Amino acid sequence: MLLISLVFMFTLPLFLFNIRKNKLFFDHLLASFEFNAFSILINSVLFPIIILMVINLAKHVFNLDWNFLITDEYFSIFGQAIFIYFLYNLQRRFYKDTMLISGIKSVGLSYCVFYSWKIYRFILFFVTFYTM
Repeated sequence: MLLISLVFMFTLPLFLFNIRKNKLFFDHLLASFEFNAFSILINSVLFPIIILMVINLAKHVFNLDWNFLITDEYFSIFGQAIFIYFLYNLQRRFYKDTMLISGIKSVGLSYCVFYSWKIYRFILFFVTFYTM
C-alpha cells in the first residue's frame, strides 16, 4: 500500500520538471506508475539475477572473483544508468522534449528518484514503528 505513496512522491518532480507541457496531473501520475513498475521489475528482479549470473560465470569459467559487483557502489551506478536511460526515453517520447533537454531532465529526475526513496524509507520506518 505504501508503494502507491512512492508513486505519488515521484509524480511531483515529474510535474515540476514538465510544468509547461500542458499535461494533466493524471498524465504525470501515469508516467510515474510506469516508471515505478519498470524500476521494480528491472532493478529489483531482473538486474540482480543478471549480475549473479555474470558473477557465477566469471567464477566457474574464468576463475575470477567479481563479488564486488554486488556492492552498493557498483549496483547504484548501474541502477542509476538504467534510470537515466528510461527517464530519457520518457522525456523524448511522452513529453516530446529535445535530446539535450531530455538528457538534462533525466539526470535531474534520477536524483529526484533517490530523494523520493529516502522520503519513502522515512515514512515506511515510522509507519512500521507506530503500527507495531
